[in-house]
Amino acid sequence: MYAKNYDRSPSRIERVGKKYQWIAFHELLAIMSDNLHWVDRGYSDIDDSEFRGPWQNHLRDLDPSLWIRETEDSGWDEFEGSWWQPFVFPFVNDELQNQKSWLWDKAIVPPFKELLERTNPIDNKRWMVLRGFSKWSKKPEMDEDKIPSQDAWFRINTCIINKKDADKLKKKLKGENLCDPDISNPSSTDHQGFLKEYPWHPYYKEMLDWIESDSDANWRELINVNYLVPTNQYEWESGSTDKSLNKSISIYLPNKLLISDMGLKFKHNTYGEWVDSNNNLAFIDPSIKEIGPSYALIRKDIMNEWLEANELQLVWLIGGEKQLFTSMASKFFGRLVYSGIYTYTDKGIDGEMWCIEEKGHYE
Repeated sequence: MYAKNYDRSPSRIERVGKKYQWIAFHELLAIMSDNLHWVDRGYSDIDDSEFRGPWQNHLRDLDPSLWIRETEDSGWDEFEGSWWQPFVFPFVNDELQNQKSWLWDKAIVPPFKELLERTNPIDNKRWMVLRGFSKWSKKPEMDEDKIPSQDAWFRINTCIINKKDADKLKKKLKGENLCDPDISNPSSTDHQGFLKEYPWHPYYKEMLDWIESDSDANWRELINVNYLVPTNQYEWESGSTDKSLNKSISIYLPNKLLISDMGLKFKHNTYGEWVDSNNNLAFIDPSIKEIGPSYALIRKDIMNEWLEANELQLVWLIGGEKQLFTSMASKFFGRLVYSGIYTYTDKGIDGEMWCIEEKGHYE
């Protein structure tokens, strides 16, 4: 008798012969790239007229500059709070009437004025949140086909605009559903750019800088002014044959313009940490070392100084949902979408929220 394994994922143990097949394959690719002509594949959205490196064909399968196997990012899992995101969504018991009251109660939403700027309790330094995501859910104790689960999440997006455009942007976005992550989405490495190559390597040349309101990059057209997304994102997937990672890794990075203007550089022998010209931490993704959601944080003083010097405004764009549904979403009871716009003023963080009710089929 023997146990059958029906797992379709690649084995974590690979025979020695396979190793040499991979070596031969990559040697063949190197010989071809040195001796054959590159044929333009005719892409309309990228310049594919010449061969620049193996990243063009997605042939990089490990990152030699990344020496950790995983981060402490809680991802889509629930968590009990962290110093950079302490809020935990409150839920009610499984009584349906209480659940409906919870769903449509517009006062039960995160206190974003307290969540967009955080203090690290270890050194009391103040940090601005540039991007982040958190989610929670509560399943019923029994009978999931009849009693709905309570589900909630929110996303923090940001963009940087000229101060003179602030009122125009607020007028455009007020009342809109701001849940879409692509409203001001960071550029991603697409699992091919090495972490320590950022931002000088040719691979990163295409990452977005200032986006014009009428450009193709602004495909959502919700942001009607020129803007800058202050973060980029390093991503590398696990599951490849090299087994260099225990799970996929995602790390927030400062935009190339912030790096240049603020004189930022990678902190030596770390990941997800950037220091200023005085070698003080200036930008971090704290989930590299501490359990919690992956967040992009920039030190408040250095950010405010740069914004003021350039007559710019940081705008927080909030989107989130509360919803009720039974197992496998067979019965949908409704969704409350909450959105908001916040800016930093002389009096602190200020803004407004609004809600959109989406009624379900089981009122």
